[in-house]
Amino acid sequence: MAGFGILSKLAKPAAAIAAVPALTPEEAEAGIILGALKEGRRIGQRYPTATSATESPFDPSLVIDTKAIDAGGNLEGTVAAAVRDMPGIKTKAKSTTGLLNAYQDQMADNLQFLYGQTPTNVVDVAKNWYRGANQLASGLSNKYGVSIEQASGVLASLSPQKDWYQNVSLADRVFAAYNSGIKAGNSLPDKKHSSKLKELYSGKQYSEDVREVLRKPFSDLSGVQKAMWVRSHDQAFSDRGYDIISPTGESMGPALTGKGERATTAWGPNNVIAKAINLIENGDIDNISSKMGEKHKVRNFYNNIVSPEYAKDMTDVADVTMDTHAVAAGQLMPLSGTSPAVAANFGTGAPGSAITGASGTYGINADAYRMAAQQSGIMPREMQSVTWESVRNLFPKEFKSASNKAEIEGIWNDYSKGRINLDTARSLILEKAGGVDAPNWATGRSSANDAGSTSPVQQSNLPQPGLLGPSSNGMDRRTGSGPSSSSEGSIDPRLLGGIAATSAATAAAAPTLADQGAGIMDFLANAAQGAIAPIANAPNTIIQALTSDRSNEQLKADRDQRLDQNDYQLKTDLGQQYTQQALQSVGGLIKYLQDQAEQSRIVNAAKNSRILQTIPNAYNQLPERGRIVGNALLDSFL
Repeated sequence: MAGFGILSKLAKPAAAIAAVPALTPEEAEAGIILGALKEGRRIGQRYPTATSATESPFDPSLVIDTKAIDAGGNLEGTVAAAVRDMPGIKTKAKSTTGLLNAYQDQMADNLQFLYGQTPTNVVDVAKNWYRGANQLASGLSNKYGVSIEQASGVLASLSPQKDWYQNVSLADRVFAAYNSGIKAGNSLPDKKHSSKLKELYSGKQYSEDVREVLRKPFSDLSGVQKAMWVRSHDQAFSDRGYDIISPTGESMGPALTGKGERATTAWGPNNVIAKAINLIENGDIDNISSKMGEKHKVRNFYNNIVSPEYAKDMTDVADVTMDTHAVAAGQLMPLSGTSPAVAANFGTGAPGSAITGASGTYGINADAYRMAAQQSGIMPREMQSVTWESVRNLFPKEFKSASNKAEIEGIWNDYSKGRINLDTARSLILEKAGGVDAPNWATGRSSANDAGSTSPVQQSNLPQPGLLGPSSNGMDRRTGSGPSSSSEGSIDPRLLGGIAATSAATAAAAPTLADQGAGIMDFLANAAQGAIAPIANAPNTIIQALTSDRSNEQLKADRDQRLDQNDYQLKTDLGQQYTQQALQSVGGLIKYLQDQAEQSRIVNAAKNSRILQTIPNAYNQLPERGRIVGNALLDSFL
């Protein structure tokens, strides 16, 4: 099938402008209501552009993998680029096949290690990341009267260089502002809109387009001009804040800056906004495939959103979304967008083929993810979404300094030279980075949650959280082997059980016998975890206190943070109620014992004071670091 070149992509007829529903301003501001899971049409993971290509660029079965790289004649150069940028490679292999196996084995092993370090309850929620993304796309589809493919395409097209939270906000903003443009008919921008347009596009290079936007109806504008109209309208009339979004699609409250102020959404370039608008106007699947471009990450991201259950039992062809964080997870390194390994993943510094559409090291990295997922009995998208959450928290932006990168690379070099074993290397990396923390969407005590929500994402007909088991949509929330880590993060009650918050009707209903049983089980789990948490925390505290070069203040802060993350996990309203009642009862008992002790103290004051005072006096004479160790030991026994 020769002749599927670049020109054939342009021969597709353009569809008419989408029929956008007439939403009221209140409806437009109401936010995305999560829709039901929908399976939409996929596109190929790679996009051949050469006129001599033997595969259609519109074939949805095209896979980006090691075979595709080999078919393009670039396997040797691609493997060489991958191994060159991978720290810690420990192999005597010289052949391309041997080096490839060593690279993929280490990457898959790193992923499994990181997966195992992730708290089990974080895993249970993070596995559903693309299901949640699909429900968000479904909600956009319902709200704006477009297909699931168009909604998924808009999300994917706006994703480059954006975190997911802003990504979701921008998608809703594009749809809402586009809707306003269509409703405006022949009306031109008003004074407020015009002023914002001129402010945003004051440069000389925009002058002609600005004139066109100010004198033509929205429907008569070019793609870039519509993008300018959409962005300036949004910034003129809409709040610029955005929310933290959980993997299951719920709003967890507004994103905040380091100063505790509301974070603002940042728009991307006009050509990116124009691409999203084009997808709203033309939902033909071939147009969507064309607009997703040649980048494997965007194409796989679209596929994972539009069809998250694709290839559930065919790991070797499954879609794998890999960004900077995904490469960092595979290498267990604090990488940034400019890191050579990340650049190679996206096609810079590694060969590519226009004939096959396979670019960079993406294909061999994707196979490493597939390998790790198969070994863990989960889907590749689940492996990617769990380790993506973990590596972002292990190596946050502020950690990615040149000195920290060099130190972790030095640990890997020590391993590759045989100075330390693999377990020691990874333990040192975890210690240096401070361990895998709970994600910001997971902690009910986070500043974002405390600030409340002005939700761009709403909850609708969501199942009540409860004991683990099949959800209402048939998903088993505990599929896969799960991690072995004993360090459980404290998950917001809205996310426990894998999906989302309790509906008002359910909350108002009288508890059934099953509810009471679940509440008792939750209470017992809370009580057990409250007792075990300090014991689980103690060894790490002791090791850090004796070996770390951190200050005493940092060590105490780390200890308090670990204890805080091992706090109670309240799964149901009754479980929370029983736990609170139990705590109150224990508090009352302690108060009674304290009263009795006080009376006894009055009777035996002299005797008791002499005996008891020797303990704190001796303790206070210990060095500060010794007291930190002592606190950890006391946590284990009290």
